Amino acid sequence: MPDNAATLTPTTKLWVRLTLSFSVSVAIGLAPLLGKVSVPLFSPLLTLLPITIQNQAVTLGAVAMGLIAIIVQWTAGMEVKERWLKEMFRRSIVLAALTFVVLAIASSFLVAHVHYDGTNRSVTFAVGIVRPTPDPLCAGMSDSACIEKKLSFNPIEIESYWGDKQVKLSELLLTLTYVGFLATFGFLVGLLVLRQSLTRTTSFVNPVTPKKRSLAPKKKAIGDSSHVRRGDQ
Repeated sequence: MPDNAATLTPTTKLWVRLTLSFSVSVAIGLAPLLGKVSVPLFSPLLTLLPITIQNQAVTLGAVAMGLIAIIVQWTAGMEVKERWLKEMFRRSIVLAALTFVVLAIASSFLVAHVHYDGTNRSVTFAVGIVRPTPDPLCAGMSDSACIEKKLSFNPIEIESYWGDKQVKLSELLLTLTYVGFLATFGFLVGLLVLRQSLTRTTSFVNPVTPKKRSLAPKKKAIGDSSHVRRGDQ
């Protein structure tokens, strides 16, 4: 078999490099935002999600951000109008606000923070929106107290109490809103980059040239008082 049979063509090498760049490099660069790298005095958005779906949410979030990076890179090579950027930015702001509000509401009603070891440390679990009726086990107790005192930290028992479908639906809603907000946030940053690039290109193509001062003497307007001779005064 010839040695050059396994040699990659320049196009294939470029494809490999770009694939790694938009997948691995994006995920590594956004690791603090995604919650995979701890940063002092910074709590990632991932802490709002139950521990049972955090790994899944990070993976899907990294893929979504990689897709956004590809869209931004593709759009940068096209002729982009200022009007289009403004319209997309307006729509993205609305979508980001909507996904953020839905995520905040879902994390408040569908996530239970359970403290352990008598400290402020806690672990999060997804719960259902409706408890079983009748409820002799956790009647009059909060979701966190029910898990801590009556159930256990085993997700299987929690799913059995609230119902497997209810918990799965809660996890799905939390994951989709988390990934949706991350993707919209990344797209907003991409629009900002495209706008700055458009501004620089416009300034380069149409530079503002200072006006030259005319060396010719200024003509005085008719009726100027300086034209009046002294003898006429």
